[in-house]
Amino acid sequence: MSRAHLLSWTFELDRVARALAIVREALAFRFLDEDAWAEPSRGMYARSSRYGDGSAHNEAWLFEFERYAIERFFPKPPASVLVGACGGGREPFGLLDRGYRIASAYDPVAPFIEAIRRDPRLLHVRDPCSSGRTRSLTG
Repeated sequence: MSRAHLLSWTFELDRVARALAIVREALAFRFLDEDAWAEPSRGMYARSSRYGDGSAHNEAWLFEFERYAIERFFPKPPASVLVGACGGGREPFGLLDRGYRIASAYDPVAPFIEAIRRDPRLLHVRDPCSSGRTRSLTG
């Protein structure tokens, strides 16, 4: 088998993988309630040291596309920002570094919120940080 032929098969595998991911998500949305849908993510993130206290990932600040969106669409600092799916703090820390105030932060993974509550950079948002279901934010 030639290298070109082998490469063409990898593209076909990518296409099949994307189709399977779409089917998986369609089935999950159809048959799982919000808690069952979120549980695998909560478990995966909570077990991963990549997203824990003081991890390199959380100290990496903002990605280029996030910086672009902030510069283009956000009000100028020191505006207050609500950070949804804040994880272990990468986005809140990056926003603080740019001069923003964090009005509140939310994540469905409780250990992330516990870590943020312990971080001295976010002491001023200690009480508004919360974890739980997304529906709890809307009442």
